This record gives sequence, structure tokens and C-alpha cells, in this order.
Amino acid sequence: MLKVAVDLLALLVQVSGFVVWPLVESGREASLWFIPLALFLTSFGWWENFVSTTKATSNCDSQAEKGKKSKKLSLGMHIFGVHKKYQALPSKLSGCMLSFLAGIKKRAKKRRYYTYMFISVWKIIIIFATMLIVWHVNGELVDSLFNNFNPAFSPRKIPIQEASFKRYYIRV
Repeated sequence: MLKVAVDLLALLVQVSGFVVWPLVESGREASLWFIPLALFLTSFGWWENFVSTTKATSNCDSQAEKGKKSKKLSLGMHIFGVHKKYQALPSKLSGCMLSFLAGIKKRAKKRRYYTYMFISVWKIIIIFATMLIVWHVNGELVDSLFNNFNPAFSPRKIPIQEASFKRYYIRV
């Protein structure tokens, strides 16, 4: 229990730097708020590292067999605090959540490459659209990106000059 408390304290101290820094520099640099947002969104890509498919045992299936709520519904009720009956069982529901995430991890492993075929195209489109929006917000002319495309890839004459080097010998 002490180890968990110290780990949580260390995490809070480290994360506080990403919040305090933008607060201190808020008048000068508003873009510092992108740092905690970027770190938070980046961490979503690592959730699979923290879910074990071999240790994900829970009693969600036995609850469903007894006529209780389904996994997804009971998990949603616990998160949003709708149903008092499920709030009293946080260990069972966290087990349900781990079991649910383990199932997603197993299914995702089979479909990953097929899914990334489409995700990569969406990433390209989103990054390009974001670039255009940032250019527009910063007052740049977005037309110049398209108007200067051919001149950017046209042949150029680049003068090349040979550099002369002096040779130094070290006597031993």
C-alpha cells in the first residue's frame, strides 16, 4: 500500500510540472498548454502494454449467466455512477473492465494490419488538414503552398566549389 502511495505521489509531482509551467508562462506563451494535451493523447496508444490477456480473469461471464447486467452496461453504470448496486463492487467491475480490454486486445491483434491500411490514410489527411489550418491561423497564405509546388521541385543550378584542406601531420 505504501509503494502505491509513493508511486502516485511521484506521478503527481511529475505531472504537475506540465500543468504548472503553462500556468506560470500563460501570459507569454499560450501554446504551452499543448504539452499536457499531447502527452495525454499520446498515452492512449500504449494502453495495450498494461492489459494482460493471460491474467484477465473475472466473474463477468458468471454475472451475465445469472441474469445480471451485461459487461458493457455494468461497466458504464459504474463509471457514470448511475446504479448503486454496481458501485459497491469496484474490484469485480475493474476485473470486468480488464477482461473487456483483454478481449479487445486479442481481436485487435488479428485485425491490426488491415485496420492500419485505412488508419494511415486518415492520418495523412488529418495531418495535412491540420497543417492548412495552422497556416491559415498564423496568417500565411495557404494558396502559396499549392502555387509554389512546381517551382519547389524544378531543376536548379547549384554552384559547387571544391574546398581545399590543409593537411596536418602529427609526429609521434
